[in-house]
Amino acid sequence: MDWSKTKTRLIIILLILNISLGALFFLNKSNRSLYFASKETLDEVKIRLNKYGIGLEAEIPKSPDSIKPLIVKYEEESPEEINLKFFDGMGKIQADADISKITKDEEEITIINNRRLLYENTSQEEGEETFDYETVARQFISDKGFDSEDLFLVKILDHGDSKTFEFTRKYEKKLVETSYTRVNVARGMVVTMDRLWIEVIEEDMRNIEIEPAYKALFSLLDKEEYIGDTINSIELCYYFNPEEQGILEDNTRAERGRAIPGWRIGFKSGEALIVDNY
Repeated sequence: MDWSKTKTRLIIILLILNISLGALFFLNKSNRSLYFASKETLDEVKIRLNKYGIGLEAEIPKSPDSIKPLIVKYEEESPEEINLKFFDGMGKIQADADISKITKDEEEITIINNRRLLYENTSQEEGEETFDYETVARQFISDKGFDSEDLFLVKILDHGDSKTFEFTRKYEKKLVETSYTRVNVARGMVVTMDRLWIEVIEEDMRNIEIEPAYKALFSLLDKEEYIGDTINSIELCYYFNPEEQGILEDNTRAERGRAIPGWRIGFKSGEALIVDNY
């Protein structure tokens, strides 16, 4: 065996291997750089939004490399369970295949597919003379046995003689859309509540890449409904889209699925847009 030739071949193979590994490292580094925008790119986003008529008063986040989606489902409770929570089991239940109603005196609850809950109190009684609207809303949610630790207030609507508070689910400091608890407070008491809440079952096994936040902002440049408004928050969220399951009109029919990462763009008007690219 000619050891000199063998040694030369081994050296050549090692050189080729090192060059290949170096090229892969360079390509990977180049691809990663796409996720971190330059100052010039961020300035261009601001200029184009401003020309289009959309203000920007929020910091554009730096994108993390990847994040695990969530396996989620909508919170489910039977009419009997809701009756216990609200009326100590003393309400009258009218159960149907998709819609159930519970009534007690001047209070009524409609439950759709055991997932969406609509509460209404038609009593003209007055609550406390001096009260804080938000405290009344939060206390009502807690008193009815719902977990208040994962509530995050995203919108307040002032109607003059009443206020509506909209809460969204939060998981590991990130909002989980589309979930909501909307509570209307008047005269020191809750008069309506609309709740469709998401339960987190587990984190998915596989991480997925997140599109940069600045790309989500560029997507606003063809959305006329936001002209004249101002962006005041940009944050990473999880987004459960029942349309992926072929459910176009009624979210309450959605089964468990994946909540994927997206960017939640909030506006001063109280509106919000979820942008995802998956």
